[in-house]
Amino acid sequence: MNRPPVRYACAAALLATACAPAAAQTITTTGIAGVPVGGAFVLGALALLLAALAARALPRGARMALLLAAVALAGAQWGGQPLLAQVLARFTQPGGETLLIPVTPVANGFEPAYFENASGRGLHIAAIAPPGFTACFPGGVAPVLPPPASGGPADCAAGQPLAAGATCQVNVDAICKALAAQAVASISVAPATLNFTAGGSASVTVANAVSSPVAAQNVAAHIPGGSAITVQGTTCGGMLAIGASCTFTLTAMAPEGPTVVAFSGDNSNTVTASLTVVPLPAIAITGPVQQDRVIAVGGASLALAVTNNGTATATDITVVNKAAAPDVAVNDSNCTSVAPGASCTLLLTSSTPYAPATLTIGGSNTANSPSTLVAFSHLGGLVFEAGGGVGKVVSTTDPSPGSWIGSLADIPDAADVRDGVANTDVIVADAACTGNTARCAAQQCRNISPDWYLPAPNELVAALGALCSNSDTPCDFGNFQNSHYWTSQQLGIVEARAIQAPSAGLGDAAKIESRPYRCVRAFTN
Repeated sequence: MNRPPVRYACAAALLATACAPAAAQTITTTGIAGVPVGGAFVLGALALLLAALAARALPRGARMALLLAAVALAGAQWGGQPLLAQVLARFTQPGGETLLIPVTPVANGFEPAYFENASGRGLHIAAIAPPGFTACFPGGVAPVLPPPASGGPADCAAGQPLAAGATCQVNVDAICKALAAQAVASISVAPATLNFTAGGSASVTVANAVSSPVAAQNVAAHIPGGSAITVQGTTCGGMLAIGASCTFTLTAMAPEGPTVVAFSGDNSNTVTASLTVVPLPAIAITGPVQQDRVIAVGGASLALAVTNNGTATATDITVVNKAAAPDVAVNDSNCTSVAPGASCTLLLTSSTPYAPATLTIGGSNTANSPSTLVAFSHLGGLVFEAGGGVGKVVSTTDPSPGSWIGSLADIPDAADVRDGVANTDVIVADAACTGNTARCAAQQCRNISPDWYLPAPNELVAALGALCSNSDTPCDFGNFQNSHYWTSQQLGIVEARAIQAPSAGLGDAAKIESRPYRCVRAFTN
């Protein structure tokens, strides 16, 4: 027995097979009383007649295949089964029925769904449940959709009749694209609350949720009227894809807030962030006390405490001006970020001796830059003169008050107002001193070491000017008393020069009186 050619077998199978629609939305009809026009009987008979007429023109094997197909078609019509559902859905039940509305994506949209009344009687379209968003776009909406297609048979409309043999369409393309146009992107913003300093900037992130149905279009920041906040920059372009995020960088030059800034796109929800622009943080040097702000040359560091008295974090606090002591080294690693109310420590060291120097402290975002005076200890004293590789230090404590000498002796060569070394040399060589060294201030200085001496008036004035620049007690450095201090200058047989601390005013006193004194020595670098 010869097999029919494949093309005929395929045609027969197509005619005999009914395929279900691809989606789950429905159109429902009900019957309308009338005379059958094109029912199953007529179609079945027509199929058999056409098969008989065509048999003469086909080979023997093909005749059999076509005959079988015609019989199958007639049986399907008489049995009430829909045909060619993958191309055209048909209503075949005179009393009405519910058919699925297929959603079939194509390159630029969706195929319209055609429905033919093949029941042989007029039908009434009772209800249409159009496709929903998920049925149209199970994976989300493409960024750009062309306009809906038009043309074809009349639209199927609920409440309208559908005559026997007539066809209507459900415009799936227009329905799905309308849903896309109405879809709302679901965006969020983080952080929802944010503080930043005036003159600075801060960033917020806008994200389009992974579950968002569409890309967010033209996301923008909406700053309320009267606010000085501005958008410094953004990475949000015309389209924010599903699951993507972008940032807005905001700035303001003056404190304000909290200010509510809204963020939205042309097709998204609106979200808000509360922004407060706080004043630049003010800092203060809070430790140690002024008298202890001393750097030991070549020794331990001075730990300078800086406190943030502002309401925003202070950043990158360091010594911003050390022109008066350029060799001072600063370890500011503890001060990179200082929270409001917190303190940090700057560690200062130096291998070079300086007279008291002013250092200025500041941060990258601080409102102020406080200054402080620091002294340098070296060779057992505080430096009060330095430069050109030489300098002088003065002792840091008062010995027990003592006499200039223990008697009213005349030492005429101890008269220099500048050279304390020369004055001391002649004093300690005089019998008035050697005979009672305990009451000889110059000898007490030499007892420290041969380099130490009782200063001349100008030297003590210089020491007080450097270490007591505040002209008050306590002095900035050195713990000088409010009293007259001995110098090495004799004024006559009875009196010697004394200098008032802390003012450095000139005075005199009887040599045998007990007065405080300080010792001085020179150094070279």
